[in-house]
Amino acid sequence: MSVCEHLTNFVYNEVKYGVKVYKDECTQCFDTQDSENGINVCLTCFNGGCSNDIYNHSLYHSQHFKHPLVLNIKRTPKPRKVDEPPQKITKLEIVEEKEEDLYDINTKIKCLVCNKELNRTYGKLPELIDSILLANSSKVQNEINSWEEEIVSCTHTENLEQCEPKKLEEQSLAHCSECELRENLWLCMICGNLGCGRQQYGGIGGNGHALKHFETTGHAVSCKLGTITPEGNADIYCYSCNDSKLDNHLADHLNNFGINIKSQKKTEKNITELQIEQNMNLDIKMTTKDGKELEPVYGPGFTGIENLGNSCYMATIIQMMFAIPEVAQRYLDLSFDQSLGDYKPAESYLCQMTKMADGLLSGRYSIPIDKNSPQKFQKGISPFMFKSLVGKGHPEFSTMKQQDAAEYYQYFLQYIELNEKKFGNDPTTVFKFSLHERLQCKQSNKKDEEGNEYEPVSFDTCLSQLALEETVEFNCPNCKTKTEAFKSTKFLTFPKYLVTKMERMKLVNWVPQKLAIPIILPEDKIVNLDNYRSKGLQEGEEELENVNEEEEEPAVNEEVVSQLMEMGFSRNRCVRAIMATDNNGAEVAMNWLFERMDDPSLDDPIEKKSKKNGGGVTANAENVALLVDMGFSSTKVEKALIETNNNIERAIDWLSSHFEDDIELTSNQDTTDKMDEDEIDNKPAKYELIGFVTHMGTSAQCGHYVIHLRHENKWYLYNDEKVVKVTEELPTENAYMYLFKRL
Repeated sequence: MSVCEHLTNFVYNEVKYGVKVYKDECTQCFDTQDSENGINVCLTCFNGGCSNDIYNHSLYHSQHFKHPLVLNIKRTPKPRKVDEPPQKITKLEIVEEKEEDLYDINTKIKCLVCNKELNRTYGKLPELIDSILLANSSKVQNEINSWEEEIVSCTHTENLEQCEPKKLEEQSLAHCSECELRENLWLCMICGNLGCGRQQYGGIGGNGHALKHFETTGHAVSCKLGTITPEGNADIYCYSCNDSKLDNHLADHLNNFGINIKSQKKTEKNITELQIEQNMNLDIKMTTKDGKELEPVYGPGFTGIENLGNSCYMATIIQMMFAIPEVAQRYLDLSFDQSLGDYKPAESYLCQMTKMADGLLSGRYSIPIDKNSPQKFQKGISPFMFKSLVGKGHPEFSTMKQQDAAEYYQYFLQYIELNEKKFGNDPTTVFKFSLHERLQCKQSNKKDEEGNEYEPVSFDTCLSQLALEETVEFNCPNCKTKTEAFKSTKFLTFPKYLVTKMERMKLVNWVPQKLAIPIILPEDKIVNLDNYRSKGLQEGEEELENVNEEEEEPAVNEEVVSQLMEMGFSRNRCVRAIMATDNNGAEVAMNWLFERMDDPSLDDPIEKKSKKNGGGVTANAENVALLVDMGFSSTKVEKALIETNNNIERAIDWLSSHFEDDIELTSNQDTTDKMDEDEIDNKPAKYELIGFVTHMGTSAQCGHYVIHLRHENKWYLYNDEKVVKVTEELPTENAYMYLFKRL
């Protein structure tokens, strides 16, 4: 093998702990080590790039950053022996299946500038190759960080007072003190009683005798036998806290019962592993009523998504969003823009959204697996970079716990909208609409206009609850009294695509339980929303004075004002800070002030606003143009400038803190605020069903999500990586979310 000048001059970088090594997958597409050409890992920055004939992201990275050397990693499955009898089980022990047992790993050192393979034994290359292969990949690091649920100790584990030392029977002879169960045993860490746990997923028995022991004795802390490891890990449960806890003195506490932690072997799955197994294995039937397997489909638009462990909620929403042409095209148009990878592609919003669009819609990854593989369906794509980026910083979506698909949908919409502000090309506008709230005073009759087993119910009945008239308490500006009013809500405008969520959960003794109520759609799957259209102020009706007019004095929390003033700030500055941070508390306002210590405009008198017209402030045209060029909508920009008296810096702060709000400008003229005719959406409001998400399980925190989508008048089921054509009647009555398209 040869040596080139780039190798002789190469400066070696060490793979330090915590450095992400992108060796599993290209950061800009879904090519992996299993792809035809494998993955090239940059030896300078450890970025992963493909070398396929379409994109060759590795070559672009090399040329752009002048990083010439790569380690090519190609993985090939080892042949599996067919009809080999399973190994006889002589003991129960959890053994991890290792990659080297399943695959052959081939590596090469290449110079992409010289376009040739190099001598892998030159200089420090052998050590660098080993360190890359042994390092946790970015995927594994993300999984570790996501699965690491923050389990902490509690007062019951920290202040544990044990009874006299007691030696337990050998585990092989041990059984529950109340029954004969020999698995799923929980050791009371106070008295040493052995009790069976509650029944668990997967046929693991339990009669709840450990819980009964707690209820009888008050001994709260238990340890699950079989989950103890020599490293000091085990399932610890506090019945008083009703949660998993950490025992910082586990070895000492177990020693009280003659258990040497160093000699323990893990023989049972812990709670987290059981939950993962439940969510990974809970599956929808992939067969017809007569037992025939549903037909797998492949090609563009039919790419499955691998379950990363409790990620089906995300997969269904991703499939739904990228099935919308306006969303898909926004990012497909960027597929050949190599510059998206110019800066940390794994952490780039546009790069990962474009990668997802290409992965799902190109068809390159929707292909049958090798016929020798035991897996019947396609492999699909594994969006671990996407999940890590979108969920970054979120207390729930950054974890590997099961989540609510509807909540993720709302979060994902906001995530796109926020990031697209920089580019001014938000595709989520096709989901937006305005509701019209109507208040009718009972006394003056004037209106205020502002923007288990269950019987089946129709979708229209559910929708009618939105527009249902209700009686509310009301301070009438006309009557000048506290009275009651009729309140109702209807559509002012309609979206191109309508997503609805059915309320399928209710609290029973503060525990969420699922409502298995069948929802009946019309036979043609078309719903008409014309009955829920707002018609505005009608003839013979008088409009109430604006009940949402601003007060003359800005409404601020006086307690927060006092806290800030005690730190030495003037009242004027304190009030400005609280207003600019939208009354979000002293700490946020304090940070805002510290960032603007040298801004003299904060000492200017605060403008008092007229109740009628906002003090006559109008937005400066030059300032409007400047902020619109930054990607903000003109309506929000005008509102921000009016609110901040045309102060550009404060307007930007205001826009940042109100990015999720639907903003409407009120007229600066002293006129009655009636809706213009062109504000009202008069087009037919008929919608046809094009998709629906179904949840299987007892609550939103467990179970499994799948989605049905319609393509060219045919229906398909997306169940993680499995995509099949549906030939029977659609199970729409069990849907959790519906996706409609306006006709």
